[in-house]
Amino acid sequence: MTTSDKPEDHERLKVFGENLGLAFQIQDDLLDYYGKQSIVGKPIGNDFKDKKITLPLIHAFQNAEEKKIKEIKKLLKYDVSSKDVSYIIQFVENYGGIEYTKQRQNDYAFQAQKSLNSYENNDVKEALLNFIEFIINRTK
Repeated sequence: MTTSDKPEDHERLKVFGENLGLAFQIQDDLLDYYGKQSIVGKPIGNDFKDKKITLPLIHAFQNAEEKKIKEIKKLLKYDVSSKDVSYIIQFVENYGGIEYTKQRQNDYAFQAQKSLNSYENNDVKEALLNFIEFIINRTK
């Protein structure tokens, strides 16, 4: 991959970085649901305990009935137990939050890959494409 000072190269690499960053953040959100603490470096459900509302939960809130939403928000308001974490994860799964989030992550990864299409195939481009795969497939 050869870059230049052409504005279109700068724009393509900007698009690559933005989309890769979003895919990375989404993977980090997903790992909070299913990651292994020894790999992720934080306990599962840590975002709940820190009262962080991430994309999977936002999507579930958009699809759930008001009674369920209030129930989950009440759990998040106080100290979240391990039992609460499991319950919240099940809620998010039931209302499509995980599947939606994975699809959004794939969309961002695809846009990052697409931004590299016009570059010649070489070791640098291959490394960047492999990096995208690594980000979205980080060990769970």
